[in-house]
Amino acid sequence: MREMTIQNLTSKDKTRNEVLFCEAFEREGIRRALERRNTCKIINVLEFEDQAHAEDFLSRESKKCPPPETRIVHLFNSDLAKDEVIYKISGNQYVVLGNRLFALKVSHSLKKIVSIAK
Repeated sequence: MREMTIQNLTSKDKTRNEVLFCEAFEREGIRRALERRNTCKIINVLEFEDQAHAEDFLSRESKKCPPPETRIVHLFNSDLAKDEVIYKISGNQYVVLGNRLFALKVSHSLKKIVSIAK
């Protein structure tokens, strides 16, 4: 048996978008589930006189930003025969569109679960 779910959620003010992909399948008594989640939120929008000013601001601002954070969590429960691994990357991203600069908070996560079906 295989189950797939895809969700695309956008906030009413269009500043936050989340895409969720879930897949679960069972074979030979082992259940596997995979969940991918991408989240993007507009933090700030700056307007400049022209695109060159926006790119200059971006080059100065990118030097101040911390690098993306990466987290890996591995959980194993021998009582439930369940193995779970979570990978998550989050950070800031900038987009120049014409004379506007968008500051975004971006997060990507992957969750993998393997368990014995009961």
